[in-house]
Amino acid sequence: VTKVKRGNFFPVPNTDSAILHIENISKKFFSHFNENNFFKIVRAGFSKKRKKLSSNLSEIYGKEKIQKIFSDLKIEENKRAEKLPLEKWSEIAKLLNH
Repeated sequence: VTKVKRGNFFPVPNTDSAILHIENISKKFFSHFNENNFFKIVRAGFSKKRKKLSSNLSEIYGKEKIQKIFSDLKIEENKRAEKLPLEKWSEIAKLLNH
């Protein structure tokens, strides 16, 4: 939606932040996994600008686990968080919550 300049925070972080708008999502969407865990995964996926999604998630969940999930879900290893459709995010969340 918009960027939030790092100078708006104290202490000042090293990078700017962003406000994301997620649409077409309802409570029913979370019937197979925990809503809080889903957003933890999304935050991790977007945590470092200009990094691959797999790299961001690997920092929290481990490289081997993320490589297997990406392989199982047929997600390109070079995929960036902003290019992943909501359905794939839900599939990742289901696998990471087991």
